Amino acid sequence: MKSSISILLLILSFIPAHADVIGKPEPSSPSSQCIDEEKTIKSLDESLSELEARLKLTAAQIPLWQDWSQRLKSAHQIKAQNKKKQHEWRNLAAPLRQEKWMASVQEHLNAMQASLPSLKSLYSSFNEEQKLLFDREVPFKHNACGTRESD
Repeated sequence: MKSSISILLLILSFIPAHADVIGKPEPSSPSSQCIDEEKTIKSLDESLSELEARLKLTAAQIPLWQDWSQRLKSAHQIKAQNKKKQHEWRNLAAPLRQEKWMASVQEHLNAMQASLPSLKSLYSSFNEEQKLLFDREVPFKHNACGTRESD
């Protein structure tokens, strides 16, 4: 009897913690996951253009901005492409699925690490006003559908 009650309590404790996924259908396609690489990159481009204008970059800062923004976009593209692939992994065995997920995270991390020197160069070229604005705006806030989130 005690073991039946323990099992029932375990089941009841599971339900509230996982209520958000119970009864939801499995995603069947990348579109059901609301990952639109084109929208994400377009939204990022818009955010970068707006920030670039607001920063009032000097002639010396423009090449630094271009280098950093291209590397940032590349890292975002890698992340978006890998996110799109995740639906393909759904039917894989859990260990293989985790290996693929970890490899995709590592690939994105490598791209972010490659962009860090250009970010540091750009940031060190900023005056104090530019640094304050940049710190407030970056990283950009985007949702999985490629649209900007409001604060």
